[in-house]
Amino acid sequence: MKIKYLGTAAAEGWPGIFCHCPACEQARRLGGKNIRRRPQALINDDMMVDINCDNYSTSLDYGIDLSKIAYWPITHSHMDHFVLWDFAMRGAAFAHNLTVPVLNLYANRSVCDNFQYLSGKYFEKEVLEHLRCNYAEPFVPFTAGDYRITPLLARHMDHEQCYIYMIQQGEKSILYAHDTGIFPQETFRYLDSLRGSLVLDLVSLDCTSGPNKEVDSHMGFAENRLIKRRLQEMGLTDPHTKYVISHFSHNCGLLHEELEAAVRGDGFIVAYDGMEMEV
Repeated sequence: MKIKYLGTAAAEGWPGIFCHCPACEQARRLGGKNIRRRPQALINDDMMVDINCDNYSTSLDYGIDLSKIAYWPITHSHMDHFVLWDFAMRGAAFAHNLTVPVLNLYANRSVCDNFQYLSGKYFEKEVLEHLRCNYAEPFVPFTAGDYRITPLLARHMDHEQCYIYMIQQGEKSILYAHDTGIFPQETFRYLDSLRGSLVLDLVSLDCTSGPNKEVDSHMGFAENRLIKRRLQEMGLTDPHTKYVISHFSHNCGLLHEELEAAVRGDGFIVAYDGMEMEV
């Protein structure tokens, strides 16, 4: 199973779209791995996690055929993770010869309600024939093609059940945990129930705050270390598990090489836009 990180910043991007702080100015000057789009990841060639306003330019830069995407889990309704309007172009006169006739979205109740209301009001009938938005219940695994996907609760918003996802294909498994603080107890209990039956091949963690104090709905280095330790104690990881940190805010103040130096002793891989890993 492959994962390609298409965007590794927080909502404002890095450099921030309107920002001139020292971290953003340095990123503009240095370029390379310091330029980060809004968060999004490609699994193999047929699954995408989240959609945002960078979706079109990202697909062009990385040569991604978006019509091949068959499964699209959405974590929550914030605009850097769910922008509805690109889906309005999937069909009718806007898109011919779709590789995958029907695209399935999987999401929480808020995203599904938003999708149903706005798509029903503004989307062409011929577009809606090629789209399905499926409610995914927390802690209830579902099948999408040859994937087994389990939505787990994130700690992110009070008024919405935000998700992180466990994605399995065959014997391989990824825990994709972005836009969350330290996991809620319900998620820890579910993960602990898998003790002895699952070893995660890759764990991808929110690191919005970096070296700074946790902001409750996101994590930083300290919380990443705690999650890693908890997963190890549950026996859900082993020496071959890869740990990735991503979703960085410019407010953490550390550019890519500085982030790498800060976690060098922790075994974390610092994600950058375009990074691809195989497990």
